[in-house]
Amino acid sequence: MYYNLELQQDIQGLAGVDGVIVAVVHKPYREIGLSKIAGLCTNGVPLVMDLKGAFSLST
Repeated sequence: MYYNLELQQDIQGLAGVDGVIVAVVHKPYREIGLSKIAGLCTNGVPLVMDLKGAFSLST
């Protein structure tokens, strides 16, 4: 736990979150795709913060 945030290393079974922070450019996350990552957010408009530029706007 860092800064009172629980870091999630495996997104299997993760859903119903307000937002997702993508802080690494690992191949497995890129293979999941931006739309599936955004689909984890179920509270209104999805909020995905791509800190390392793993995804392009057209992804």
